[in-house]
Amino acid sequence: MSSGVSPSLIDERFDHDSCGVGFVASVDGEPSHEILQQALTALSRLAHRGATAADGKSSDGVGVMTAIPRALLTKAMNLAIEERQLLGVGMVLLPVEETRAEALIERCLVSHDFTVL
Repeated sequence: MSSGVSPSLIDERFDHDSCGVGFVASVDGEPSHEILQQALTALSRLAHRGATAADGKSSDGVGVMTAIPRALLTKAMNLAIEERQLLGVGMVLLPVEETRAEALIERCLVSHDFTVL
């Protein structure tokens, strides 16, 4: 990593190009509900690699990436974590009847040196 660049949880070895990506941002950098609404509109209009898979019915990776203020997250989750420690949020949607996946996902994360809170 070059000097002056913030550390990141993204490993560039696995960060690949994607098709069907949209970007919505505010010129002044201020978060707003309107920006999120525009992002959801853009997302709903993707016809490949996000909104609709090749079968025309399912989805294979739809989502919105947004910043979550660290202070809000740590307060909401009652976390005592050092400011310099990296923090990320992951969300996985699974069928209710799937009982093994949570433990498997946690084992995978721990095997890559993540701490699951």
